[in-house]
Amino acid sequence: MRLHQIYQVTSFAAAVMVVSSPASGGGWSAQTSGTTQLLTAVHFPVDAITGYVVGNNGTILKTTNGGANWTAQTSGTTDNFFSVHFPVDAHTGYAVGSNGTIVKSTDCGTNWNTQTSNTTEHLYHVHFPVDTTTGYVVGFNGTILKTSDGGTTWATQTSPTAVRLESVHFPADATTGYVAGVSGTILKTTNGGTSWNAQTSGTTNNLRDVKFPVDATTGYAVGDNGTILKTTNGGTNWSAQSSGVTTHLYAVHFPVDATTGFAVGSFNAIETVLKTTDGGVTWALQDAFAAGVTLYSIYFSVDATTGYAVGHAGTIVKTTDGGGIQTLLHPTGNSISFNDFTSQTGCPAGHWDCVNDQAGNAGTGAAVSNDGTTSYLQDGNNQTNREMFSLDDGAIPAGSAVTKIEVRAWVGKGIGSAKKIRLSYQRIGTDASPVDGIEEPISAGGCCSELVSSTWSGLSWSTSDLDSLEIGILHADGGQVNVSQ
Repeated sequence: MRLHQIYQVTSFAAAVMVVSSPASGGGWSAQTSGTTQLLTAVHFPVDAITGYVVGNNGTILKTTNGGANWTAQTSGTTDNFFSVHFPVDAHTGYAVGSNGTIVKSTDCGTNWNTQTSNTTEHLYHVHFPVDTTTGYVVGFNGTILKTSDGGTTWATQTSPTAVRLESVHFPADATTGYVAGVSGTILKTTNGGTSWNAQTSGTTNNLRDVKFPVDATTGYAVGDNGTILKTTNGGTNWSAQSSGVTTHLYAVHFPVDATTGFAVGSFNAIETVLKTTDGGVTWALQDAFAAGVTLYSIYFSVDATTGYAVGHAGTIVKTTDGGGIQTLLHPTGNSISFNDFTSQTGCPAGHWDCVNDQAGNAGTGAAVSNDGTTSYLQDGNNQTNREMFSLDDGAIPAGSAVTKIEVRAWVGKGIGSAKKIRLSYQRIGTDASPVDGIEEPISAGGCCSELVSSTWSGLSWSTSDLDSLEIGILHADGGQVNVSQ
């Protein structure tokens, strides 16, 4: 599947994607990794053809054809790997992981040899700034290691903290570098790690990654609760940026400059790929076609066009057009009520209308409308929870066509009876009258919360074919639509 133009709205536990594409297609596509292991890091050293991925249980994968095929390599360990780095080419590389594991390859990954780290702490990130000789590793309990001989020996550096450190980056040389960790920790060295000084990040959220794209002046850090920080003065000051998401971000990457960048993580039932093209002023949510999967690492090798991301259950996704042109219309919704939609009293910002029909309202609902067409699907059932949205044609780019609709929702009901769920769309023509639509019953169990979805493909609607597109999520016979997942 290829996704190019994605409009996504998330209200409570529901996600609606309307996919529109110009003739060329594009976006993110899934690759066959050949494993179900959790994958934690990806790196393409010199081009978008030869790359490496690492993950749990000693997993190391390699591709020599741009991800068309991935070959498992023998790592010599069953420890979990968290990071991989080939500093200058595809020949010499390092991977680090749990229990102080550091391995090195000097033959393009055919063989991996264990190095003596002199620690049993979990090691989360490895970085060699300019060559295969001088490198740094960070990990649990404030661990910072340095090698000056290609990993033959690793020396423990004096760290000013005992918290878990998750990322290390030296932008231009082996002298000035940064480390990020839990509880908002950011450290900086200007003398090759002889001393590290804490910086004021302005957050207590855990920070998972830090990157300075081109020099030691402008940098980004990402972390829990949708945290994105930026500095333009070498870390003296860090300012929070609006990511539009509230769940964890695990990696950030700016391929060629400090303007166009990506961040990955997870967002409700949808994996997160965020993209900025204005230096982080705005971040747009992309869909990488890996439903329910957390992504842990992202890498673009030579430009901001061809890139890879990896995550849970052997997931590897690839883009050849920078993830496509994508827009987030409504990021999070109202999360005041966890049990139903009663806290939603008006429409989300943007191009959306909504109708809410809560238990006890005798099916009449509470309509808020811009085009007067949000009255469909009323059923008179006084035990119905419903969310409805309407996408105006003005939100669809000129020259594009709606090609696919996907609706996902977390729903829950008490033990003892099956849930009755319907997901639907209805197309409203330019004369403001319904043209066509589908209402699909969903089979679901009788206990707990679960993810349900419907997909309608093969569509070809231009802006001249519709005035608006209405999406309905209906959960009948009481129960709850749960946002605590």
